[in-house]
Amino acid sequence: MKRIYIALICALLLSVTVSSQDARQRTPQTIVADVLAELPVNNTADFDATMADLASTGETGVIQLADMLVPATDGKNNLVEYALNGLVAYVSGHGTESQIEAVRAGLSSAIDRCGDTANKAFLLTLLPRISHGADMDVFMKYINDPALTEYAQSGIILTEGCDDAVLQLFKEDKLPHAVLARIAGAKGLTAAEPVLISWLPGADATTVVSICKALARTGTAKSLQVLAKAAAKEGYQWKPDGDATTSLAELLNRLAPDAANRKTVTKHANDLLKKSNSTNVRTAALAAIMTAKGKDASKQLLKAMESADRQYRVAALRHCEPWADESLYAALGAIASSPKTDAQTRTDIINWLGTNKVSSQTDVILPLTASADSETAEAAITAASRIGGAKSLVALIEALSGANHEAAYRSLLRFNGKIDQAVTEALNDKKQDTQVLCHLLKLASTRRIQETAPSVFGLLPDSDPTVAAAAYEALPGVVSANDINTLCKLTEQAGNDRLPMLQKAIISAMEEFDADKKYETIRPYATASKNPAAYYPVLASAGTTDAIAMLTEAYGNPTTSNAALAALLTVDDPSMMDIMYDIATGATTDAVSDKALSRYARLVAKYGDNPITKYQLYRRGIEASRTPESANVMLRGLAGTGTYQALMIADKYAGDPTTADMAADAIRSIMSKHIDEYSGPEVKGALEKAAAQFATHKNDPDAGYAVDDIKGMLARLEARKESVTAPSSQLTDKEKSEGWEILFDGRSLYKWTGDTVSYRVVDGCIDVTSKFGGNLYTVDQFGDFVLRFEFSLDREGVNNGIGIRTPMGVDAAYHGMEIQILDHDAPMYKNLAPYQVHGSVYGVIPAKRIKFEHGKWNTEEIRAEGDRITVTVNGRVILDGNIREACQGHAVSEDGSEENPWTTDHRNHPGLFNKSGHIGLLGHGAGIRFRNIRVLDLGK
Repeated sequence: MKRIYIALICALLLSVTVSSQDARQRTPQTIVADVLAELPVNNTADFDATMADLASTGETGVIQLADMLVPATDGKNNLVEYALNGLVAYVSGHGTESQIEAVRAGLSSAIDRCGDTANKAFLLTLLPRISHGADMDVFMKYINDPALTEYAQSGIILTEGCDDAVLQLFKEDKLPHAVLARIAGAKGLTAAEPVLISWLPGADATTVVSICKALARTGTAKSLQVLAKAAAKEGYQWKPDGDATTSLAELLNRLAPDAANRKTVTKHANDLLKKSNSTNVRTAALAAIMTAKGKDASKQLLKAMESADRQYRVAALRHCEPWADESLYAALGAIASSPKTDAQTRTDIINWLGTNKVSSQTDVILPLTASADSETAEAAITAASRIGGAKSLVALIEALSGANHEAAYRSLLRFNGKIDQAVTEALNDKKQDTQVLCHLLKLASTRRIQETAPSVFGLLPDSDPTVAAAAYEALPGVVSANDINTLCKLTEQAGNDRLPMLQKAIISAMEEFDADKKYETIRPYATASKNPAAYYPVLASAGTTDAIAMLTEAYGNPTTSNAALAALLTVDDPSMMDIMYDIATGATTDAVSDKALSRYARLVAKYGDNPITKYQLYRRGIEASRTPESANVMLRGLAGTGTYQALMIADKYAGDPTTADMAADAIRSIMSKHIDEYSGPEVKGALEKAAAQFATHKNDPDAGYAVDDIKGMLARLEARKESVTAPSSQLTDKEKSEGWEILFDGRSLYKWTGDTVSYRVVDGCIDVTSKFGGNLYTVDQFGDFVLRFEFSLDREGVNNGIGIRTPMGVDAAYHGMEIQILDHDAPMYKNLAPYQVHGSVYGVIPAKRIKFEHGKWNTEEIRAEGDRITVTVNGRVILDGNIREACQGHAVSEDGSEENPWTTDHRNHPGLFNKSGHIGLLGHGAGIRFRNIRVLDLGK
């Protein structure tokens, strides 16, 4: 009877076309499921690799994905939409012609199959990105559907190679004129112009707007008169959404570059200038005239300068830039210098001359840098800096003493050209006042003008304290290696108020040196100095082992301890973590300990290799903390590690009023990212403490939000209580007497090998976090055995498997056996083959389909005895079959080909009859946990 059942199943599956498989022998359905488990990805390389995988499924994969889309009321489509969007983007940018064609065909079929309007609309937005002329028929099916017409129209517009088909629609005249006008306009179909013009008389308002827009984008000079008449009826008003006047202006500017249209364009544009009072219309008309007439439009440009409309003036200046010449520059310069010109117009012209770097008008611009009108003066100063030149440089330096000195300083910072010599000469001018000298010193430093160094050194002892201070501030920006000796001499003589700038200057002077040369250069000065502490910050900047040793030794000297500590706190090197820890633990005062631990925490954050290492370092730091301030610093760092151990430390400090706030923050932070990983009474207790602490801040809205957030976490923990509480992995008395062995004790994976990174022990369970392909194997091998375990599917679409009698490092489904573990009712598995459902001997014997509830623990037993495989789930036998009978003894094809007619999936299974092998957990993605794994070796 069972043989007949298996034969019927094989016959049924043989009647179905076998889908293509990849190098890993996965079907398109499996590839699609694997890809969805991987998404979303975090970088471009992973995205491309994932989409390439998906593209390999061709038309079948696209249809399978599209079939997973559900109505918005029934669920979310985010992941499927992301996959389809990504696939289209990938093949359009990187795919082969065959891949593009396969995806295009898949989308076309999927659109026809889709019964939900919103999902059909989504698919219609994808097709145009890779469509061609033949897809016109797809879009035409929905052109009259009110809910889909916009998508259909857009599809036709974006599809190349269908212009003739669109023109045929004009001849047939069966669609709304507004629709056809929109398509013709967007595609730029000039051949449609006569028909569009003929449709205007008697058209309704909506259609008139569509036709006008289309003529603006497709029309010739013939359309100008038509649009001009329509614009006159509207009173020549501008409408952003489009009308005859707007369309006329657009068409004028589109036709203006063609010399053949010059006369007609100029006539209609001049009419608009005279008849419209709209700035937008007049500006567009003037732009068309300037484009059409070029230099011959100079008079109209100069006339525009008389307009009181600033937007119009500025637009006129902008549109003349392609043909402006010296004669026009001179004319504009004359207007700017005329006393009759108002300040605003003068400013507009000066700004334009500066933007276009019109050097011929420098003599017009420079006198205006001292204008009484601040807007004009700033415009002239800015223009001078953009134009550059010796005259401009002199004028700007002179302006440093005027009312607009800040604008002059900013302009010199970005001056178009070198200012080094001029700044140096100005610094040496004994007549300069304080304001000018301070600006010059900042310029020299900011622009790093090293040739000013002698001048800056000369101003250090200036009698004006403001100038002297500015000179010291400027030193780091102007010194070079040649100045190190001078700087060190000054350091020996300097008071505490000048030392910081001299130290910065020495560090700056050595910036081209490597670390060792920095140390060797400064060491003799520090060794010979009566005040070696003055060089400690410089030694710290070198950061070599010898420099750190020198500073550490100085820290041990009471007379130099404070200065050495200040320098050590600035050294940026991983080795400083241990030094800071030693200083903190050996400090004689809490203040010193706090400083060292604060620096220690920043170094851990920067140089800790991974979360576990950081946790260990922060734990060491918090144990060394003497004050709540240091403990809170470490708690903040611990929160960033996200580890369970850090959570437990935060829980400990939540009971201390001085650290309770930071501990509560840490608990909330850690659990917000790991609520689905960490559980148990300790976790619940930590969350409750955190909530109670936040609740003490009754007037803080953020604290109230935090309480609500934690309550939500506690609710999730409670909902998972049955799921996350793993009983201890112990054998029953009966199992002990029968000879059962524990494979997983709830604490370690010592009996397992393979991917022990992706399979972690959490709360007494094996928690699978691998995204793709991570496999875990028993160290021992088994032939005939009974395997018992519990599993929990914690999210939709979980895909895993139990490998039996398999070698390591191979695809167990073919080189051993794979007992499928799958959330087979997930939408992504809608088209699942019978041999892929949970409990099946993959590709060989289908199992009976059962239902699972996410987050609930299920029991499973797999009995492998000779050729008979039995799978029992939650007490129900879902598979009981003989693998040899299922394929009639043909694990591989008789002719040596890859097509095997005897197996259910028509693939070769060379390892099907292995006598023994490893038991393996075969990962295809995260979201599943195992516990209570034990085995009875029947061979013993």
